Amino acid sequence: MKRTPITGFEGGSVALGFQFFNVLNHPNFGTPVNSSSDPEFGLILYGEQVPTGILGSGKNGSARMIQLKAELRF
Repeated sequence: MKRTPITGFEGGSVALGFQFFNVLNHPNFGTPVNSSSDPEFGLILYGEQVPTGILGSGKNGSARMIQLKAELRF
């Protein structure tokens, strides 16, 4: 947050800042297929766990979000 005093307004200030959610979020992969005779050898077919975030779990649960925050204090 960057806080700036308002001139002519006793004790008043305005603040702007950013909030970041799930910036370092990454998937947790399962183990790859390790049978050399399998045509899918070396492929990872599933995730270890469903990603979760502030929006819940599932498809939209792990979105990275940036939010602008403004604050007026008086």
